[in-house]
Amino acid sequence: MKLTFIRADHEVTGSCTLLEIGGHYGLIDCGMEQGRDLFENIAIPVPAAQIEFVLVTHAHMDHTGHLPLLYKQGFRGTVYATEATCDLCGIMLRDAAHIQMSEAEWKGRKAARAGQPAPEPLYTLEDVEGVLRLLRPCGYGKRIQVGESIIIRFTDVGHLLGSACIEAWLTEGDVEKKIVFSGDIGNVNQPLLRDPQTVSGADYVLIDCPAGIEQGFQNAVAGANRAVVVTMPEVSAVRDADRVIGILRAYDLPAPRLIINRIRAGMVRRGDMMSTSDMLEVLGCDLLGVIPDDETVIRAGNLGEPVARGNTQVSLAYRNIASRLMGEEVPFQELTSAEFFRKLLLKFG
Repeated sequence: MKLTFIRADHEVTGSCTLLEIGGHYGLIDCGMEQGRDLFENIAIPVPAAQIEFVLVTHAHMDHTGHLPLLYKQGFRGTVYATEATCDLCGIMLRDAAHIQMSEAEWKGRKAARAGQPAPEPLYTLEDVEGVLRLLRPCGYGKRIQVGESIIIRFTDVGHLLGSACIEAWLTEGDVEKKIVFSGDIGNVNQPLLRDPQTVSGADYVLIDCPAGIEQGFQNAVAGANRAVVVTMPEVSAVRDADRVIGILRAYDLPAPRLIINRIRAGMVRRGDMMSTSDMLEVLGCDLLGVIPDDETVIRAGNLGEPVARGNTQVSLAYRNIASRLMGEEVPFQELTSAEFFRKLLLKFG
């Protein structure tokens, strides 16, 4: 079994995760990226026609907005969602298609005046009606069989009418794992919405917390028994990581371990980027791994190839992290520089 993060792992919106189990493929959410495009996301590495199911946490566009596009590309599987989410998708996706078609028509008139071909909408109402026919409404708290190898259950998390976290029991050969996909978690004491409900036990919890690290994050992390914090060597990212680590330490968890992502050795040497030692000094937790910023990650994702199987520096970094998670002792390549903090002091006094 394998998970591939398609969108919303480097940016806020467009939640989409590919699950592969026993030669079968499914998605958890299929959202539309909104706002500025700051990172080149990978394409879904399998044809849409091979995807057998989509599990939807809630109806917001950054979790469902690409479902009609998936249908347009050939998806004909089943979309599992709560009853209220199915109702809201009927409203929101039709509205989204209307916007897509209206914008394409407007751009088409401008293109015609310039003698250029008219653009096509991302998807149409016909695509929306097609994917709506694939929706399977599900009740809260019921175990639902998805194919031969997966059982799921939706639990209300109070983010939106119909919102849910999804428990997934996965079986592949003699391996059984439980993964919880948190979805977006709401706050307590909200009108119309129930307080977020809890689930018990999991091998892995995937926390969707793009909207911040407040009550929703605390609700999601309550069931964890260990934590890994991933951050980048940027001041704002390290500040947020420090807040996350402070919250985690308030729980009865082992000390969180740190992965530093997208570090650039040249910038560290010039003193233009925080080094590994800089970040460890600020955050005060044990290092699990350092991943260099490398286009190999994007290229491998676009080709559907695991990054860790390559022979590059970033491939070795991923394998080293996996080995350390399994308890092996693997040496680090240390990037050190006191120059970054010296420049900050000179700039801000």
